[in-house]
Amino acid sequence: MSKAKTKPLYLISNHAIERFEHRWNLLYKCPPPKDPQSYISSAFERSKRVTNLDWHQKKRTKKNPGCLFFRFQQFDFILLGRMIVTIEVNEIYGREKRMLNAA
Repeated sequence: MSKAKTKPLYLISNHAIERFEHRWNLLYKCPPPKDPQSYISSAFERSKRVTNLDWHQKKRTKKNPGCLFFRFQQFDFILLGRMIVTIEVNEIYGREKRMLNAA
């Protein structure tokens, strides 16, 4: 049996799609992809699990046990159970862009 890491089966919440579109707009100053759900799915499939959590992520996992974080380029995908509940701009992309998560 293969021990390859596999991503959990997942669903994408409407909130995650809305936040993705909003943050894409603020980040790139252009409209988001026409089919955000397929873009999110494609990006999530290529993402890597975040294991070295920052203080904000640790606080979130304490509040919501079972919360997982995946990262692809400038976006963090936050999973709770089997649902991608939200998408944020990550710290690595730059602290100056972090304020986009508050919008």
